[in-house]
Amino acid sequence: MGIIKAINLTVEQMHKPYGIDVNTPLFGWGFSNSIERGQKQTAYRIHVSTQESLLNSQHADMWDSGKIDTDQHQFIKYEGLPLLPEKSYVWTVCIWDVNGEESEWSERSTWTMGLMDQVWKADWIGLTPSIQNDWKQHSCEEPMPLFRHEFNISRSPVRVLAHVCGLGQYEFLLNGVKVGDAVLEPGWTDYDQSCLYHSYDVTSYMNDGQNAAGIMLGCGFYHVNGQTKRYVKYEGSYDLPKCIVQLTIEYSNGESESIGTGSDWEIDRSPIVFSSIYGGEDYDGRLYQTGWDKVGFIDSGNNWRSAPLVSAPKGTLCSRMIPRNKVQETIVAIKKKVNHRDIELYDLEKNISGWPRIRLKGKKGSSVTLVTGELIKDDSNIDQSMIGEPVSFTYTLRGENEMEEWAPKFMYHGFRYVQVRFTYQEERPELLSVQGEMIYPDVDEVGDFTCSNSEWKAIHDIINRSIKSNMKSIFTDCPHREKLGWIEQLHLMAPSVFYNYNVAPLYEKIFMDMEEAQEENGFVPNIAPEYVEFEGGFRDSPEWGSSFIMAPWYHYHWYGNDTAIKKHYTQMIRYVEYLVSSSTDGIVNHGLGDWGDLGEVPNDNQGFAVHTPIAVTATAMLFDISRIVAEIAQLLGHGDDVKRFKRVALETKNAFNQAFFNENHSFYATNSQTANSTALALDLVKEQDKDKVLSNLVTGLIENDYAITCGEVGHRYLLLALAKYDRSDIVEKMLQQSKEPYYQFLVSHGATSLTEFWDGPLTGHSHNHIMMGHIEEWFYSQLSGIQIDYTGKKIYPLSISPFIAEHVDWVKTRHKLASGLLGSSVEKERG
Repeated sequence: MGIIKAINLTVEQMHKPYGIDVNTPLFGWGFSNSIERGQKQTAYRIHVSTQESLLNSQHADMWDSGKIDTDQHQFIKYEGLPLLPEKSYVWTVCIWDVNGEESEWSERSTWTMGLMDQVWKADWIGLTPSIQNDWKQHSCEEPMPLFRHEFNISRSPVRVLAHVCGLGQYEFLLNGVKVGDAVLEPGWTDYDQSCLYHSYDVTSYMNDGQNAAGIMLGCGFYHVNGQTKRYVKYEGSYDLPKCIVQLTIEYSNGESESIGTGSDWEIDRSPIVFSSIYGGEDYDGRLYQTGWDKVGFIDSGNNWRSAPLVSAPKGTLCSRMIPRNKVQETIVAIKKKVNHRDIELYDLEKNISGWPRIRLKGKKGSSVTLVTGELIKDDSNIDQSMIGEPVSFTYTLRGENEMEEWAPKFMYHGFRYVQVRFTYQEERPELLSVQGEMIYPDVDEVGDFTCSNSEWKAIHDIINRSIKSNMKSIFTDCPHREKLGWIEQLHLMAPSVFYNYNVAPLYEKIFMDMEEAQEENGFVPNIAPEYVEFEGGFRDSPEWGSSFIMAPWYHYHWYGNDTAIKKHYTQMIRYVEYLVSSSTDGIVNHGLGDWGDLGEVPNDNQGFAVHTPIAVTATAMLFDISRIVAEIAQLLGHGDDVKRFKRVALETKNAFNQAFFNENHSFYATNSQTANSTALALDLVKEQDKDKVLSNLVTGLIENDYAITCGEVGHRYLLLALAKYDRSDIVEKMLQQSKEPYYQFLVSHGATSLTEFWDGPLTGHSHNHIMMGHIEEWFYSQLSGIQIDYTGKKIYPLSISPFIAEHVDWVKTRHKLASGLLGSSVEKERG
């Protein structure tokens, strides 16, 4: 047998996934370590079967690929017999090495199909206005529903599958136990286009005989009610909360039956009396009905009624393989001294995205209100002025003289501090503990960076805390004020994210969000899903919309999967055509431009570009995406499109230079850092002018004491341009200066996550954005030298070329590729 073998088997880029809605899923694997240099796969053979016992006998009843001579080990398309809904399959693979030796068969792995095109054997049930109004008579501000159903299983099942969609968010329970450990389910989408359902193997949750199912709902982004006293970013509703559940119960004789939501389910109000994705969540423990989700529950109040059938959402029910949000970190809060009997203040000592969890004891009807935020005022109150106010969470005690524990279920927030306010009649509740639970998707962490420069390591840490904080089922701009999917960061921050996390499936889901948000004329809005329509540049900016082309292109070169560029190719073309139609003589004049650059902004409108004309970055985007679409067309064999978009790119380049290049002084537009570096990074500069433009860029930085002026668009291109022309020494000097706002400035002023603007720690804006985190790409690609070509422009897709920095004695970096672990370690000795 060979000395390497296949490990880490994936289907649709996930380990043992449930609920695949694709007819021809993609297989992948990595490799065990080898003691022989130069080892690699030269061929593979895949077996797929309905039963593991058949694989053990070397028989594959679904697919035997035969020996395929190739080194490809990712995105191998299934080519066997048709796959059936809800069926599970087992598979294994063997490989041949460079010496022609055959490996052992890999460990078995499995996957389970979703419902696919099968009609659901269930109905939508949900909250209706009349029921909600009835509940509001009991002083509930925004009461949420519970649904329950008892059913009998006549004999022991061999397998039970559950398919669940609850809008906006849900928690599904069987026999009193929550199913799975994911939170904030399902993923956010434009619910008029698609609604995600999740599948679970719930066999272990089931009893022989009687069983009970329960589901709790929250509003999420499906229903944002602006008629409350709490903060909302916008008001908009698809409908009131609703759900659909189907259980498929399989028996040993091959028979199966389905249990689905319908009018035989029951509804009552939940202890969650207020739910808002922006404003908070309130829970009244006195309304909790013990055993509501278990067999034999007795409705002592006669409040449960038949669940109403409601209309289905407009969006198609579908399953997408995305990593699920989970509570990933728990932080014990530190109590701070406050001179007030009924107020306590707690500090997590780092900014996170998640929710607070409390443990307490007290009398029935007493309550605690938790106010969360990033900053505190001088009087030790929480300052929510820049992140939306008021936001709060209230828990009212059951008061059974036992320890009670509570955390929200359907609303998360960006915060560092928790203020606890007590309300009671006789005796103040005893607060036993306060914790912060950080929530982000269950993605593989594939990067690890450390170095001897503690300040630079701190910069890496705060960027990654912000990435995790803003990673949910979309990439948000911030975890508090907006929680919206501003799409420019999908391309500007792509390599910085890719180096650290395997987000391939998550990005593919977001590509669908962008396509669903695209309009007939090809326009792609700045946020996707587009829950709210902004105006002007806040809705239509080329630096944002271009993500629909750049991000899939980067994704393809990084991960090697061409599915996305094939799937969205036609829509990509439509966006380029839209930008061309919006241009005048090849120049695009609309958008936000270099958002967040540093300068004096009229009327204190921080964020709007000051140093660089909007048309510079907007037109540069048109050039770059035209070039990329031409390359995609070449890859996919669309010859006419290759010629057409090469021509668009050339015409845009000529128009850009004619409009912005100053031939007398060899700089672009206003000679800003953004204008010169964008032109250099994107190859808009004519060959004979490159040295002079670079000299102007470098000279300007030196004269400015290495302080930057560019915003989120120009900053990335500044780093790319300096690295491209071997001037990382300038980047090092930028990193070392701390007087003017930049990364050292953030660290020295106590930032624990990346602030919205460069001077964020002092201005009071959001303290948890990811849009300025581009130095992370430089840390990996230049300082440690791990250069992965995500543009398709370099000779080698992977190279190691570290920059030897003056202020760093050693750098250690690792990055996990699909094929194995890549490491770079650089250490200086004796100078």
